[in-house]
Amino acid sequence: MRNRNNSNLFNMANINILEFMGFEQHNELVSIANLKGELGFLQELDEIYQETKVAFPADKNNNTHIMVGLMFLRAHSEFYIGMSQFLKSHLSKAFLSLRIAIDASFNAYYFTKHPEHAKDYINEKSPLQKKIFWNIKKYVNDRPKEFPFAQSLIKIHELSSNFAAHPSFESLVYKYQHIVSMEQKKEEIKLNYFDGLDFADFIAYYFGLLKGYFMIFQLFYSCFYKKEFKIEYPERDRRITTFETKINQKGKQYPLKRSKGDK
Repeated sequence: MRNRNNSNLFNMANINILEFMGFEQHNELVSIANLKGELGFLQELDEIYQETKVAFPADKNNNTHIMVGLMFLRAHSEFYIGMSQFLKSHLSKAFLSLRIAIDASFNAYYFTKHPEHAKDYINEKSPLQKKIFWNIKKYVNDRPKEFPFAQSLIKIHELSSNFAAHPSFESLVYKYQHIVSMEQKKEEIKLNYFDGLDFADFIAYYFGLLKGYFMIFQLFYSCFYKKEFKIEYPERDRRITTFETKINQKGKQYPLKRSKGDK
């Protein structure tokens, strides 16, 4: 695979909603086919999440267990949503889910430090809503000594916001195609509802997103599950360490570019 999107995907001036959904399904199938052997990384990370969810059940009488469990479920569900959107060629939506999952991990981290505030998260009228939970990333960022293990996710949160929070250049750059016709002596810009990534960008974002979701998992696992339950399971730890090594190697092999024109 060298050009992900067929040229007809850029000729979308007259499509309707059902045709749009059809293109989504097409993009998803093409993406899965193009990943080939690399699809195993997606499945393995899911298995790591699933295994942890089963191994560490929440205590219904422990507010911290319940709130962290809810945040873990939210992060895991956004992992599904985000990667599904990515495979459908919706890069901004993929990063939106990553950002939400990071926020969920920050909330969980906060509850491990302040379990007495679990009820304030549920209470919409609590003053802590605006002070903390509505902008949990800033709260955590401003307190690196209290939340040291969250700091590595701050930059990923900011990168995700560039794609997802507003129509930035990063969120739009893959939605157009510049065509120069030497025969007809004209230039044309074609716009697209999908992100037209070449293979290098597609595979780099794939592993970049997976690395983000793995770092989110690590925050939950290291700062709560392993610490709180004190369950030693060397095989699980080895699998997590091995996956970290492999995903880091892929990140070096397929680095993210700063822009479409950065080659």
